[in-house]
Amino acid sequence: MPEIFFDVSELFYSSKLKYYGIAKVVSETAYEISLVRPDVRFVIFSPAHRRFFEVSPLIGEESENKVFDPNIPEKAVPIWMRHTYHESHLARDAGILFAKPVIKAINLSRWRNAAGFVREVDLNGGVLIAMGRPKLMFDYIQDLRRERNSVRFFPLLHDLIPLHDFNAKKTYSMPRNFLHDNIGVIEFASGLLANSHFTCGDLQDFSRRGILPPLPPITAVPLVHEHRDIGDKPSVEPPSEPYLLCVGGLLGRKNLEAVFNAMRLRVEQGKPVPALVLAGAHRDSIAKALGRTDYRAIADKVVFIANPGQTDLARLYREALALVIPSRMEGWGLPAGEAFWHGTPVISSSAPALMEVCGDLGMYFDPDDPGNLAGHIDRLMHDQDYRAELVSKIKAARNTLRTWNNFARETLDAVERMLASERSEYNAPATINATRRSRSDKPESPADSSGSA
Repeated sequence: MPEIFFDVSELFYSSKLKYYGIAKVVSETAYEISLVRPDVRFVIFSPAHRRFFEVSPLIGEESENKVFDPNIPEKAVPIWMRHTYHESHLARDAGILFAKPVIKAINLSRWRNAAGFVREVDLNGGVLIAMGRPKLMFDYIQDLRRERNSVRFFPLLHDLIPLHDFNAKKTYSMPRNFLHDNIGVIEFASGLLANSHFTCGDLQDFSRRGILPPLPPITAVPLVHEHRDIGDKPSVEPPSEPYLLCVGGLLGRKNLEAVFNAMRLRVEQGKPVPALVLAGAHRDSIAKALGRTDYRAIADKVVFIANPGQTDLARLYREALALVIPSRMEGWGLPAGEAFWHGTPVISSSAPALMEVCGDLGMYFDPDDPGNLAGHIDRLMHDQDYRAELVSKIKAARNTLRTWNNFARETLDAVERMLASERSEYNAPATINATRRSRSDKPESPADSSGSA
């Protein structure tokens, strides 16, 4: 196995040490990989220098979040700007040319705060595993290409959700830039990791349709259910009345309005309505929606808890009547898994990735049918025996739930298998290699590109 580098640039770019979403995946996986493979080296990409540096992270109890900290002073955090777009635009491109030297000067000035915390690193001949956002990965891929760097690149892709809206939003910049970034990541990758079997199939489908390029070997490494107790100071008091919990809910694709509509339906039917705790970033769009006439009857039932710490979030999970996750589409769905980890029922939409997370432990509803959701809420509120049996079933399944250690080990195993397959192909007889080379010129079918998924 060649030398392994794990990219923690996602944590470096955060203005504060975050523990949500992709940053959480990077942090947790880095921690577990450091235990499984102590020889793994952790690196960040400096946009000021256009190259990678190695860091000496603080791990476990040494770190602020008791998991993983890249150990870079906050004053060194760079300004990130997009350098390439899906298409040219005269005014914007001229602005970028003007802004580049300014941003570089600022970032170089900030970088002085990193002195003594980083050191030069050469990735040539090694393996780089990355789990950040595609736009961050594509940014440094261009430099690795220019350098003709021989590093073998294995990125984890979290979802392709923006591409599902692509045909309907051709005038929107974000889906097209997202597509542009993912194409660059895929074309540079030696192998791909997908965070669920759904995402793996999504990648294969978009490739088969010609929206994405032919895929390298790809393996699904499903994410986790585990919610780690990091011992941060509690500061939140949950409602004393029965409440539903939504974590990171939004209108639109996250479909929070389905929960509002189910609660409104209960009001119209003269039935008791539980409180609804919305945990995550405060969204003005949600507050504005609750001011609408049709939601006025349930607005006072909604409790906002902005960015709770992990100890507070664990308590919110444990004391909730149920977690509701109404999304129309997800790449995985960490809140659903975390609720199960704390023994809490989950009412989930029938989105494929969420069914992958919840299995036979979840209660499912059609995301377009608020009556279906209201029925689940009614049963949990009034059938105590049913809820007790469901909680017992969830707790009995605890040892089958996926952990961050499972995910880290399977990630390393998947990379090693793809490298072994690559070496085997390289050492195969010339006639076989020639056949495989000719096949690589054609779009791969799902079976050809699936690897060990």
